[in-house]
Amino acid sequence: MMPLRLYDPDRRPPNYTDLIQPHQFVAFASDGDTGAPVAADGRPFPSAEQTTCFVFDSLSEARAFCSACVAQHESVRCEIFDARGRVDEPLVLIVSPARAARLEGSAGMIRLRTRIAIALILAGPPLIYYDQAVSGGSMVLPTFLGISLILSALRLLFMNRGVRDAERRRQDRLKQYE
Repeated sequence: MMPLRLYDPDRRPPNYTDLIQPHQFVAFASDGDTGAPVAADGRPFPSAEQTTCFVFDSLSEARAFCSACVAQHESVRCEIFDARGRVDEPLVLIVSPARAARLEGSAGMIRLRTRIAIALILAGPPLIYYDQAVSGGSMVLPTFLGISLILSALRLLFMNRGVRDAERRRQDRLKQYE
């Protein structure tokens, strides 16, 4: 493991991405609540210029380091990237088990969004029917709300699909390194 400042004007080249070899991996630690970069011990950096990442020669070494950081400091969130850095989604995201269920891509969040979408789809048509049956379509508001509920449900389902596609791409990228 090698700590590396993200930007050092005195170093040549100054950017960290230019120093990383194609076979290496980069880990970033951040606060699980705010997303602010933190050191491996969970403390925030004193200034943005001192922000540091960690470079590893193997994915297993990076995972072990990040798992140890998260085990010692539950509020830390670690992301591991390949040599390209933050160009793509992280290859591996390590958080404490207590925080894992609240991640956007977690199975629990996908189920929750699906259940909400189903409830919205079930609530929309009765509002449209009520508007048509009671006022002959002259009330407008129930129809507007019904259509809005259905569109919101479709957005949630589309979001789930995007999360699943991103996870599939991440898994494919991860297979290259394992």
